[in-house]
Amino acid sequence: LRMDFDLNLTAQSDSMGTVSPVKLNLMKVHEDIMEYFRNQVDSGIAIDEDNIAFDHWMNENNEGFYIRDLAVVVTVIEILIGRLYADFSSFRGSLEKLLTLCSKPLMELKANERLSVKGLEKIEIYFSKLSELWEVSDTQTKIKISHCFRCIANGGRDPTILRCEIQEWVPDGYRLKVTDKNFIQKLLRESDALDTIVYEFLVSAKILNYDSPSDEVTKDSFSSIQGVVAISDDNGEVSEEQKLSNSTHEQANLKKIMDMTSKYMSFDTPVVTREFSQIMLDLCLDLSEDPASAARMCSGKIGDGAIMIIDKDSKFDPRDHRISFTVELLWNVLEHFLDKAKEDNFYLSPDFEDVMNFEQAIHVLQNVLNYTLLDGFRLSDKELRNEILVILAMIAKFPYSVPYFMESGLFNFLITYACIEEVGRDSWFFFSKPVANSRNFSTISDIDLEFKKEVWFTISELLRANDPDALLCFASSPLLSCMLMYLEQDSTENDKLSLDKSSVDLLPLSSFLSLNGDLEASTSSSTKSNLHTSMNGADDEAKRNGSGGLRLKQQEQPKILTPEADGKKKSGKGFVESLPLYKLREFQLLAATFVVHNAPKV
Repeated sequence: LRMDFDLNLTAQSDSMGTVSPVKLNLMKVHEDIMEYFRNQVDSGIAIDEDNIAFDHWMNENNEGFYIRDLAVVVTVIEILIGRLYADFSSFRGSLEKLLTLCSKPLMELKANERLSVKGLEKIEIYFSKLSELWEVSDTQTKIKISHCFRCIANGGRDPTILRCEIQEWVPDGYRLKVTDKNFIQKLLRESDALDTIVYEFLVSAKILNYDSPSDEVTKDSFSSIQGVVAISDDNGEVSEEQKLSNSTHEQANLKKIMDMTSKYMSFDTPVVTREFSQIMLDLCLDLSEDPASAARMCSGKIGDGAIMIIDKDSKFDPRDHRISFTVELLWNVLEHFLDKAKEDNFYLSPDFEDVMNFEQAIHVLQNVLNYTLLDGFRLSDKELRNEILVILAMIAKFPYSVPYFMESGLFNFLITYACIEEVGRDSWFFFSKPVANSRNFSTISDIDLEFKKEVWFTISELLRANDPDALLCFASSPLLSCMLMYLEQDSTENDKLSLDKSSVDLLPLSSFLSLNGDLEASTSSSTKSNLHTSMNGADDEAKRNGSGGLRLKQQEQPKILTPEADGKKKSGKGFVESLPLYKLREFQLLAATFVVHNAPKV
């Protein structure tokens, strides 16, 4: 244990030359506990006395820690880590009490004390040392450590309780609580704590399971972790044999490692692993709000952990609400990483793969996307579908991922849903099968139209890599014909009634009344419009022509289409013609941009 910390317990005077009585008491408490552990170095560990010393020290600091005292706090945490290594179960209570105190915001006695060089250094060391508690804890205790860090990241407030239950702290004039979330998350990032959080998130994703292992499997797994082979005898008892060496010295070391590890290593139930992964997901979501932290988390391959959680959750329950939150975490870290790379002029080379395992990510996201299309008809399913497409579009920006899009068949899958409703299901033999029901992806609702736009954008991103297989698939598909179909559609027709959002806001009240026949509005040739013409058109025509009976214009006969032509229209232009005018113009712009950038490549 290190005892070379500069405790800096000299009384500090404020502007009036006085010292807070609370501060003087804490200084005495710090001196007492440090003196106790100094005298105990030679005498050894006394569990009861140590717990009493920890409890007394923490009871005196029940309101939280001061920035000036963090050097002492770090020393106490180091001592507690040593005790946890020796006997975890005996000091579990002291650890939980310490986490309760660490969840509270730090306090400063001088204005902007947290911004001084020494203050920043103390806080970073404190966060780094606090994160080391994960290494010596079991899964249930890790959940409490994660909750502690989540309170820290949120400015010392517990985000799991209601706002009405939060007790507001009233300043007393000589101390101030540090609750600036941006400042705290910046220090978490600059210390080693953020890297440890990413590592623990990956651990939580890896140990997540929904099947309780049997005792036999548990013993075998434990033996394999320790580097020994478990062999069962005739009585069913398990004996351990050393894998590499049979020397007496190595056997003794192995037994010592197993005895120490078994004290805080347990095989957790699905409920515990689910709770651990959930609290780590919530913590990472809170930290991903900061762009710099999110970019660093992405560099730490937090995406691999998110993909593992999506894979396991979707296999257990495809409609698990946690999948959408995990996708949100992926969205945050990838978006901020790409933005930072753009700002730093960082070139994403074709061999750059230091973000995630692209092969596994594409495979898992494709399975979830396929489910949402074939069996997902709820609004939440369609929202998840669109969010996954956003993630795939971001992954497509990495040239290294393009071959995996081709190998998995996802590129052909995207081509299918980009144009199958417009060109018909029998127009291309290589459409992915099976194709989802039209109501799940090809209605004219905003969420389905957004899906089509995301599919187009993802394909365009993949074509930027100029992969020969992708270009060949694109050239042979009817996707360009689909784009031209949008461009050929007339979006300037005056006789097409289009009540889009922009026009509805500008319509006068008389327009709606005239549409219902409640107001007769005479129109002239200069002001003739569908929205201002009376529904009683015959009477208006007679009035304009004077007396002498009705002079009606000869109505045009409807065009009669053959069944083949009618089917072609319904399968192709029928979808395009059903679009509202403002949506049609938007898709025409997207189609023109797509053709200009990608048609010359083929």
